[in-house]
Amino acid sequence: MVIRVPKVFQFDGTTALGQEGISALEAGYPVRIAQKLPCLLSESLRNRVSTWPSKGFGTKNPSWVIQENQLKPARLAQTSDAEEFLAFLRQFLKVASSTVGTILGLDGHHLCSDRVTWRPYELATTSRRWNARDDLFHLDSFPSRPAEGRRILRLFYNASSSDSVVWSHTFNLDNYVVKYLSDWCFSTSSKRPDTFGDNLMAQIHDQMKRHEDFQETVPRVLHTFAPGEAWVALTDTCLHSYLRGEWLMDVSWFVSAPWLTQSYWAPKASFDRLVNGKSQAESGLKQAA
Repeated sequence: MVIRVPKVFQFDGTTALGQEGISALEAGYPVRIAQKLPCLLSESLRNRVSTWPSKGFGTKNPSWVIQENQLKPARLAQTSDAEEFLAFLRQFLKVASSTVGTILGLDGHHLCSDRVTWRPYELATTSRRWNARDDLFHLDSFPSRPAEGRRILRLFYNASSSDSVVWSHTFNLDNYVVKYLSDWCFSTSSKRPDTFGDNLMAQIHDQMKRHEDFQETVPRVLHTFAPGEAWVALTDTCLHSYLRGEWLMDVSWFVSAPWLTQSYWAPKASFDRLVNGKSQAESGLKQAA
């Protein structure tokens, strides 16, 4: 099997990607946005936020859970700058949502806003437990927020005032399923049929991070994003990693548009092909017996 690593599409910020670009996004191509986004972050707030304790909020990155309208971890909401920082995140969400709506040619009702995340500390030196290491290739799976067949879309933004962000991607989820999971024994148990895909995504997320041969030998495409630059990807299909930089921000959405959820490259389609292939193989073995 020949595995192709997707290239990066360029988006000029004024018109929708079109069918070719949308298809590429679905297949695992990240899309770089040519026009820089406004920072919206005052230097005064940046300086104050930069003094927040590096370990004071636990192991989770600070985030705004949009549907609950809460800052997390909870300790973050107790800081004196919490309200001003939340106002900044709300402004950033508006800009990001408008940009993504233009890219996809979508009305807002197709996008379910999930959360805005700030990765405040140097990615290259941040210590994480193995299954939370973002420097390893991974797909996005949110066990506490099931996608239930929707796609996960993210806009990333370098909010640093001076340093670049280094981000990487490789071939897509479908290639990973074909190459690495054909002989994998996965659990098909699920309390609800509509969460089977989410259950499997969580298993693959952890299996991928533990797969040393994959992490060390897979082809890697490196990208450097200057301050103010942004890019988008369907991160349930685009296998990616964060390598260095600070003040990386991202917004995540669940996308329910039919032309995305019915894609050949959607995780559900890849899983169906994997499960059906295993079922056919098992059926052949039973007949042979």
